[in-house]
Amino acid sequence: MGKTVAIKNVDIELYRKIKAIAALEGKTIGEIVNDALRTWLSLKVNKYFEEWLKLEECYEINYDCLKQNLSYLFEKHNGKYVAICDGKIVSIKSEYYDIAKETAQKCERHALIVKIEKPLRVRTVDLGFPVISVGR
Repeated sequence: MGKTVAIKNVDIELYRKIKAIAALEGKTIGEIVNDALRTWLSLKVNKYFEEWLKLEECYEINYDCLKQNLSYLFEKHNGKYVAICDGKIVSIKSEYYDIAKETAQKCERHALIVKIEKPLRVRTVDLGFPVISVGR
């Protein structure tokens, strides 16, 4: 069972019509509203959401590469910045500005730039979109 959600400013006549149709179809108003919200969202999927999906996919690929190479990076490049693009290390530099500039030229997709230092600080950044599973 879902949570109770109060929605303000719903047109009462629209609500009555939905309630009547829901009753005729043997559904709850919640089911009708959920169907309507899913339909609305499917119409609103736009370039920003698509770009977010690409960003999420690139991040996962690049982060996996970082994890696989972390021992080597700590041993040989501690204190430097590493750029990872398309699941490959594309550059290692001492200065952030230099690696950012080079990465922008080399990578067509999203890249991950990380300063290698012990302890490696990991932060979670909420991009404001829901977590979803994308078939691979």
